[in-house]
Amino acid sequence: MEGDVTVSNGIQEWTVPYTGNYTIEVWGAKGGGITYNCHYAGVDCHGANGARMKGTFSLTQGEIIRIAVGQMGDNYNNGSTQGGGGGGGGSFVAKGSNHSSASPLIIAGGGGGGHQYTYTGNATIPGQITESGLGNTTNWTSGANEYGPGGGGSWSSDGENGSQSCCNSTNNSQGGKGWANYLVGGLKVIPGGGHWSLADGGFGGGAGGSWGGGPGGGYNGGPRVKASGIGKTRGGSGGGSYNSGTSADNTTGAWSSHGKVTITQI
Repeated sequence: MEGDVTVSNGIQEWTVPYTGNYTIEVWGAKGGGITYNCHYAGVDCHGANGARMKGTFSLTQGEIIRIAVGQMGDNYNNGSTQGGGGGGGGSFVAKGSNHSSASPLIIAGGGGGGHQYTYTGNATIPGQITESGLGNTTNWTSGANEYGPGGGGSWSSDGENGSQSCCNSTNNSQGGKGWANYLVGGLKVIPGGGHWSLADGGFGGGAGGSWGGGPGGGYNGGPRVKASGIGKTRGGSGGGSYNSGTSADNTTGAWSSHGKVTITQI
């Protein structure tokens, strides 16, 4: 990627060197939880992959392109019991001379964080290629204690914070921050017992883990889903994506690492 690059608050600012058509390809980050020894068969308890988005864009020399590369959500493993992994961050590419007035070009949603007791049929949700994030089902019922993570950060808003009705939490898990607040990952829950989650969300709007895995960040972050601490639980929701380019080529859940962005002149 030729041209001047500076970094401010985690956002890379790239100056377009030549007028022309460019291919931009972005990958959202994987959710935390890849080291889990799943209680049920398979790997459905692991953090989910991020989305991949690709398009062609006409850019003009001197324009400022703003780039945020999503980071994986933290893993959680204290050796005996495991809570929700942090949500993966989305990867964002926008155009504009300043952060607040930039317009999105292409965004790849991050994957949800996993949980040791997630099982087939309610597996952790990967980053989506649709603009809306995809929420998992809930195992919470009215009157039960809630151990819910927050929501993933979005282009237009911060993710909603989580809620714990189960115990004396020092602090609820945080939703991931949106574009306006520089896509900071949400912090983990800090419960009184200190035994369910030590996993923050990844940069790019990933939500912090609670008993359930944190949702991924994206164009619309993975939605907040209430979780119960009883029995089989659900993995985190997947973040949504966006592509305003031509010749779109998009894949759900295609990336299993930290996010990535490439820009290539055609």
